[in-house]
Amino acid sequence: MSGHSKWAQIKRKKMATDVKKGKLFSKLAQAISIAAKSSGVDEKANPRLKMIIEKAKAANMTKDAIDRAIKRGAGEGVNMETVLYEGYGSGGVAILVEALTDNKNRTVSEVRNIFSKFDGSMGSEGSVKWMFDARGVIVIDNPVNSDQLMLDAIDAGALDVKQDDRSFEIYSEVSTLSEISETLKNKGVAITDTSISYIAKTEIRIDDESQAKKILNLINALEDHDDVSEVYSNFNIDERILESVTT
Repeated sequence: MSGHSKWAQIKRKKMATDVKKGKLFSKLAQAISIAAKSSGVDEKANPRLKMIIEKAKAANMTKDAIDRAIKRGAGEGVNMETVLYEGYGSGGVAILVEALTDNKNRTVSEVRNIFSKFDGSMGSEGSVKWMFDARGVIVIDNPVNSDQLMLDAIDAGALDVKQDDRSFEIYSEVSTLSEISETLKNKGVAITDTSISYIAKTEIRIDDESQAKKILNLINALEDHDDVSEVYSNFNIDERILESVTT
């Protein structure tokens, strides 16, 4: 799971860029629609939806825009479908692409073209997903007392805790994410981000700068597609190379 932390930091930087590009609201709307489509529109029964709505509100997304995204996911108006594409990047890196579309033929064709353009390939259903576990992820930057936080997280039901020099990550079952998050908030913990992610069971370490660029260019291109909500992968790029290719 160590690679998830580094990639999460890159994605947060990218989100700041997306704000400038005017893309943040469209991606949040996409995520809300997917959550509503997959598990219903009741926030109490759908912690993923509740979590994304909180992010949208924090980003000053309007209530009307949030409601439209929920209705879109619920199938009001255009008939939308959630899809999960599986494929490989340079060096056999596994990639999962979560999307919401009103035209599966169009979207799969465009996603396949992106894979091909950046030295990747689409895989068949089930070819990649088995390499990942669906997990709740709580990110906390610079906790005041990391030792106590670790104990509190484990007591609340966390499966695993990881820490590096930048952030503290707590992993949970999807079903307990909301409960653990609320428990920590009630203890005064300032949570940076919560999400439901596909976490790689094992990682492929990337030590070559050229290959790292290919992988990151592929993932960035996939994330920039209008129908794509999230992209997950199992790479772990050497930190020196990561700094080189993202600065």
